[in-house]
Amino acid sequence: MLRPPEVKGFYGYKVHAAVCTKTDLPIAWRVEKARDSEHEHMPSLLNTAIRRGFKPGTCAMDKGYDGSAIYATCESRDIRPVIR
Repeated sequence: MLRPPEVKGFYGYKVHAAVCTKTDLPIAWRVEKARDSEHEHMPSLLNTAIRRGFKPGTCAMDKGYDGSAIYATCESRDIRPVIR
């Protein structure tokens, strides 16, 4: 079946999660469309984790989060970003 040109494809969903390294439990999460950039959701995850009483010293992320805005977001909260 052909789609009209104004209809965009659907790529599924991604879970963005902040996980405690001591307990391996999620402390903040979001489910978003897979085509959305990770950069859009990371600041709110950090804010939610901090609001819930967590004080992260580091934030380990995959290369999808590599960008100057992500580094600035972490550093503005005294969090060291670790991106691999």
